[in-house]
Amino acid sequence: MLAGPMDYTPGGFLNVKKEEFRKGSPTQVMNSRCAELAKFVIYESPFTVYCDAPEHILGSPGADFLSHMPTAWDDTRVLGGYPGEYIIIAKRSGKDWYIGAMTNDSERTIQLKMDFLPLGKYTLSSWADVISSPQSLTRSKSAVSAGSVIHIRLDIAGGWVAKITTTN
Repeated sequence: MLAGPMDYTPGGFLNVKKEEFRKGSPTQVMNSRCAELAKFVIYESPFTVYCDAPEHILGSPGADFLSHMPTAWDDTRVLGGYPGEYIIIAKRSGKDWYIGAMTNDSERTIQLKMDFLPLGKYTLSSWADVISSPQSLTRSKSAVSAGSVIHIRLDIAGGWVAKITTTN
């Protein structure tokens, strides 16, 4: 994506570990549910669509994150990463920020500084991997500000996503 947008269809919700993967129908995906969610934030594509059947997504953990995903962005920030290792990107649409993080075949914990946020008070809603359970995720909410530092734990081939909104 260094040269421009790409064509990729994220959103496979039949997530399995690499050693459990089997070719067949319906198609399984070798990463975590949160890694699939993160692709909607991280990947730069002019026409993003879900690659899975609606019955695999609707009502499943993580579908709530996708239900209000913007299609256009006002700002993009690379918050961390190293090619082939991991990536963290934040994108803003209006006043809301979305963050996506993904890792390779290594489990890792990352410290993420919220210093890209303007001064103010925010609510961070996050969706995180459940370690060793690729179709599962946990949701949490917390108060953050530009001075906050949060810790993100990523499963093997995992991810993490968040939506940050202003607190009134």
